[in-house]
Amino acid sequence: SNTRILCQGVDDDNGMNDAFFTCYKSKITSIGGDVFELLATAGHLSHSHVLVNDTRRLNLTCLNGCSKSAIAAYAIDQTNLTLSLANEILIELRNNPVFTSTSGAGNVSLDAYRSYNGQFIFSDFNELWITKNLGAENIFNLSNISMVSVTANSSALYEITDSTFWMDAVGNVTLKAISGVLQLIAMHISEADNLLITNDESIKSYFSNVDIFPQRIHGNLSVRCFGHKSKDNCQLQVHGGDIKDSLHLECNGYASCDADMRIEPHFVGNLFNVTCVGNGSCDGVIDAREANHMVVVSSASKKTNGVYPRILTPTLAASSSTTKVLVLCLDYGCFDLNVSTTNGVRDMKVVFDGECKCDSVEECIGDWRVQCKAGEARIQSGNCSGECCDGFDDVRNAFSQYYRYGCAPAPSPEPMITPKQFQRGLLIAVLVIVIIGFIAGCSVVYFGRKRRPDEKQQIMLQYSEEPSPSIN
Repeated sequence: SNTRILCQGVDDDNGMNDAFFTCYKSKITSIGGDVFELLATAGHLSHSHVLVNDTRRLNLTCLNGCSKSAIAAYAIDQTNLTLSLANEILIELRNNPVFTSTSGAGNVSLDAYRSYNGQFIFSDFNELWITKNLGAENIFNLSNISMVSVTANSSALYEITDSTFWMDAVGNVTLKAISGVLQLIAMHISEADNLLITNDESIKSYFSNVDIFPQRIHGNLSVRCFGHKSKDNCQLQVHGGDIKDSLHLECNGYASCDADMRIEPHFVGNLFNVTCVGNGSCDGVIDAREANHMVVVSSASKKTNGVYPRILTPTLAASSSTTKVLVLCLDYGCFDLNVSTTNGVRDMKVVFDGECKCDSVEECIGDWRVQCKAGEARIQSGNCSGECCDGFDDVRNAFSQYYRYGCAPAPSPEPMITPKQFQRGLLIAVLVIVIIGFIAGCSVVYFGRKRRPDEKQQIMLQYSEEPSPSIN
C-alpha cells in the first residue's frame, strides 16, 4: 500500500524496502495504493517522466533533483510538493479521475524555493497552498479550485517574481507577502468568489509591479497595504473587472499605497470603500465611477504636505444612493483631497470626527481640488473658488457642528417619545387593562353568586306569607 522511491544514488540504510538509485531520464508509473513518496536530490530525477494515479497521498520532494522533468498525478486526495532549484519543471495535477474514482476533493501544498521557468497545471481541488520563495518566470494554470493561497514568506531577495497566474472558476483567492516580496506578478482571473491582496507590517514585505486582471468577482475584492518609510510598499494595479459586491482598499502607513497604484474596476455593485491611515498613506488613482456608492475614511496625525490620491467618485448613472460619496475626516485626515464628482462638492457628504487637531475649517481643509462637469473648484484657506463650489457651505456647517460639540459629531435631535419608549408604554397599558378586566370579572362573579341566595330567600318568604288555600 505504500511506495517509497529515493532517487539519490545511495541507500539511506533505514531498514525499509526502498528503491534507491539514480532516476535520471527515467519513467516511473504508480497506480493505486495508499501513499506514494518520491525523493530526488542532486539531479537524480532530471529529464524524467512520473505518472501517479488513484493514490490517497503523494509526497514529492525535489532538492535540486527534478529539473526538466514532467510529473503528472490524477485522483490524489492529498499532494505535498517540496521543490528546491527545480528549474523548467512541468507538474500537472488533476483530481478529476482519469482511470478510477477518487475519494474527496483533495488538497495541494506547493513549498518551493528558487525554482524557475516552471509550468504548473492544477485542477479540481479543494485547497491549493503555494508558499515561500517560489522563484521567477513560472506559469500557473488553475481551475475549479475552492481556495487558492499564494504567499511569499521568505527572507530571500526575490520571493515570488516575474510569474503569471491564470485562474478560472476558483473560490476564495489570497495573495500575501509575509516578510517577503511579490514582484512582477500578473494574475488573470476569469471568475472567482473573493479576492484578497495583502502584505504585513514587516519592512521586508511589499508588492512591486503587481498587476491584477479580474473579469468577474462574485463577492468582494479587498486590498490591504501596510507601509514603511523606506520604500513605496504597494505598487499594485487592478485593471477592470466586475465586482458584484464591494471593493475595499486600505492604505495603512506612510507611502503604503504607491503613486503608481491604480484601482480601476469596470463595475462595483455595492460599496467602494477607501481607508487612508497615516500621513501620505494614499496615492495613485482610485476610480469608483462605476460604483453604487463610496466611503472615504482618512486619518492623519498631522498635515500631509500635498500627497493625496486622485479619487474618481460614483457617477449619477451608476449610483442609486442619495449620498454617493461619504467622506469621513479623522484628525488631519482630509487636509488634502483630490476628487472628481458629477456635481462637485454637492455630491459629497463630509463628516469630521476624531481628536481636536484643528481649530478652524481652514486648518482641517488644506488643499482640496474638486472636478465636476462644469469645471473645477479649488478649496484653500477655508474658501472655495471655481465652478463646483455648490455645497461647500454644508462642509463649513459640518465642521462648525463638530467643533461646537467638543470634536465629536453633532448629536441628532431625539424625538419626544422614542420607539422603544412607545413600545414600553404600550405594554404597560395593555397589562393595566388586563389586570382591571380580571378584577372586574371576579367582582361580577362574586356578587352574582351572593345575589342568588338572597333572591331565593325572598321568594320563599313571600310564599310563606301568602294565605293557604281553604279546603271546602
